[in-house]
Amino acid sequence: MILIITLNPCIDKTIYIKNNFFGKIIRAEKVKSIAGGKGNNVARVLNELGVKNISLNFFGGYYGEIIKELLDKDKINYEFVKIKDSSRSVITILEDNFRQTAYVETSPGISTFEKKEMLHLFENNIIKNKNEIKLIIISGSAPLGNCLDIYKKMIKIAKDNGIKTILDASGRALKLGINAEPFMIKPNLSELEDILGKKFSFAPNKEKELLPLFKELNKKIEIIILTLEKQGAIAFINNKVFKIIVPKVETINPVGSGDAFIAGFAYGFYQDMPYADCLRIGAAAGAANAAMWDACFCSKDQIFNLIDKVTIKEIN
Repeated sequence: MILIITLNPCIDKTIYIKNNFFGKIIRAEKVKSIAGGKGNNVARVLNELGVKNISLNFFGGYYGEIIKELLDKDKINYEFVKIKDSSRSVITILEDNFRQTAYVETSPGISTFEKKEMLHLFENNIIKNKNEIKLIIISGSAPLGNCLDIYKKMIKIAKDNGIKTILDASGRALKLGINAEPFMIKPNLSELEDILGKKFSFAPNKEKELLPLFKELNKKIEIIILTLEKQGAIAFINNKVFKIIVPKVETINPVGSGDAFIAGFAYGFYQDMPYADCLRIGAAAGAANAAMWDACFCSKDQIFNLIDKVTIKEIN
């Protein structure tokens, strides 16, 4: 089993239009709503890959009830802590030319009591399923209030119980979480600069030059995956550097591709595959997602059809 943490879920509504003209009435060609939040996206792909999982969420108000209905519709297994504030929505306008504009509501505030309830739910899941949980994925932003250190607390609890964690977050919650030394992180370039506290330039075929920046970080975190959008990704594993070259697909909607990557990697890890194979499946899942309209609805067949087209190169 894989335990997933989704503390800032949302109603993720995508409105498809031909063109956006500000100040005008625009008729939507199609509207789709799903249960969003990065962790719920991961859960959706893991379901497609046949991996048992549970997603822990905060739900509040009318929007919270809708998110639960959408999770039920997608057969995502979840548990939750009810909060006083309302859950949020994210509205994405997607035009025919693939230009996207996202309107993101502020996250709900979480009280001290609600935070304690989530940590209690988290610990109870570990106690109840300790012999079954193989990996914990903490994914997405931390909600407002006093939750900035909750990922750090969760990683420490997981480590105390001998369970590895993947942390896919940003900002202060990511920096605090790193102090608890998770098994893996997946920052993009700006997030990595924030973590390291320095700016640096990335040049193709110069990946080896980045290794000194990661040596100290690799002592605390076993796997660091730097995502570079269309340029693929670079993985730093035990002082070795791997370049991940993703297959070329017709990109339709890249939203959720990072979450699909995490799910693909977790699938490989769950199956005790070598890290190179985990990276390959993750890259294939990310590419399969980008080739679809709807975020994280790629099937196992679509993912596995791309695996042989992913290239993993160890850079000496």
